[in-house]
Amino acid sequence: KSWTVQATTEGAKTITVEGSGDAYGTTFTDSDDVAITADCTPPGTSIDSGPSGPTNDPTPSFEFSGSGGPATYECSIDNGAFSACSSTFTAPVLSEGSHTFRVRAIDSVGNIDPAPASRTFTVDTVPPDTEIISGPAGAIRSRAASFGLAGGDRYTCSLDGATFTSCSAFAQVSDLGEGEHTFAARAIDPAGNVDPTPATRTFAVDTGVEGARFAAKARQRPNGKTISRVRVAIGEPGSVAARATPRDRRPRCSRRGRGRRRP
Repeated sequence: KSWTVQATTEGAKTITVEGSGDAYGTTFTDSDDVAITADCTPPGTSIDSGPSGPTNDPTPSFEFSGSGGPATYECSIDNGAFSACSSTFTAPVLSEGSHTFRVRAIDSVGNIDPAPASRTFTVDTVPPDTEIISGPAGAIRSRAASFGLAGGDRYTCSLDGATFTSCSAFAQVSDLGEGEHTFAARAIDPAGNVDPTPATRTFAVDTGVEGARFAAKARQRPNGKTISRVRVAIGEPGSVAARATPRDRRPRCSRRGRGRRRP
């Protein structure tokens, strides 16, 4: 025979089974004790690692653990049926977009976590497109330049083929030498995708002046003052800064001494 016993409290329990009967004219009685531990508390489940936002990995992995002495786990992707799994769990190839991973622990007596741990994430494998929205594209008179960037969550920049390094959306370069330069930038999106074709901008530093002409003319007024007139032509668009410096005057010397005065 079989019986079902319902425990009202948790912990160690003893079930006593007694029986009696007649067999071949003999009356007998017997009893036996069965020790059990009542456990009706389900385990808890937690996700310890794995994406929780944008990711560029279409087969993300998750690590998880449980409380209350879990023996096994069951996992589910996108509300699919739960199936046996273990930590670390690697998802099958997922499509672009939002997905949800769930996992629940099962303890040694069969209690199942009624509230599975879950994590929602987004698969994004499409790289961003970098834009240079401001900055020089021709000749400049300065040895420094600034560039405005768009299209990413963060950026890396390079000047004249150097290694790409982290930069801001308002990138600046300085200590530029005379001649042509190429600035390059690539965007990185929140999922970590990097633009494979950086945006570039070519410009030239030209701080010299060609075709400059200088002419000066001085005229003395009757009152003894001198007026100087200066004319400068630089031969190309630009501006001129000039400063007037007074001509050095030699000090007048006088000699004093004793002697006869000539008539």
